[in-house]
Amino acid sequence: MARPLSIRLKRFARRVLPGTAATPPKPKLPLTGFAEHRTEAPLVELLDDETLAELNDLLPWRSFTVDGKGRRFGNWTRPGRRDQPQPVPDPRTAVMDELFDLHDKHVIEFGCFEGIHTVGLCQLAREVTAVDGHLENVVKTIVRTAFYGHRPNTFLFDVERLEDLGFEVDVVHSLGVFYHLREPIHHLMQLGKLARVGVFIDTVVADPAKATESMVVDGTAYHYERYEEPQGRKAVRAGLYDHSKFMLVDDIVRVLGAAGFEQVIPFEPVWEREHLKATIIARRTPSPAWDAMGPRRTLEVPYNA
Repeated sequence: MARPLSIRLKRFARRVLPGTAATPPKPKLPLTGFAEHRTEAPLVELLDDETLAELNDLLPWRSFTVDGKGRRFGNWTRPGRRDQPQPVPDPRTAVMDELFDLHDKHVIEFGCFEGIHTVGLCQLAREVTAVDGHLENVVKTIVRTAFYGHRPNTFLFDVERLEDLGFEVDVVHSLGVFYHLREPIHHLMQLGKLARVGVFIDTVVADPAKATESMVVDGTAYHYERYEEPQGRKAVRAGLYDHSKFMLVDDIVRVLGAAGFEQVIPFEPVWEREHLKATIIARRTPSPAWDAMGPRRTLEVPYNA
């Protein structure tokens, strides 16, 4: 019996066309035996090893946590990139809790990715909303948080359209998202309408030597570093548009102030993986405890977007 034409064409293409060969399967990490960052997950721990392995194969996971038995939930990205168990809560989320005391706050997470930060936020905050511009990430976040026993309000959303959100929150959690935006100034100004208490932004920022392009927004000129965003369904950590703009730290601080945040503190930028990265925190009303930190300090937590 002859094979279907579609199958024969695919096999022919793999032989003669460059770049069409099937991608070799990613080597699998062990399922068990992880000692670091174990986090109790009763609904995961109900699964036997075979079922957990099936869960790990159902979705194209690119990061993983470890349950209380030391078993992997998720997968790695590649050697050297999210190839170790991720802590829950993430260290930056823990710092955010120290700064904002999240126990009675409604937090919105921009860019929930695979739900690891979301689980940590659910452990700490009164209410959590998690959004992402990639459907794959939304689905994975719903799955992971459900297996950790949490039900955040999770949905597909473009954070460049905050005016369409329709509600306010107390605190904005934005890790590894801001530098993917095409209209960052508009986004920062919208944060002033969204956040009743404050924002926590962890982002790539412009290298002043590379901030050679400029734009004018409401009569003010801003220099930025242009970044061409990868496209396609698999680019689940990329922005939604063809390019993004890396902003200078001082401009981010200035615009947040104009958006209504009276206290804005930038942590000292650091170089990681050929990009300059920084954390900026802002409050609508000043906190004396924040004043004690000084105008700039180093956030001693590795960047892991």
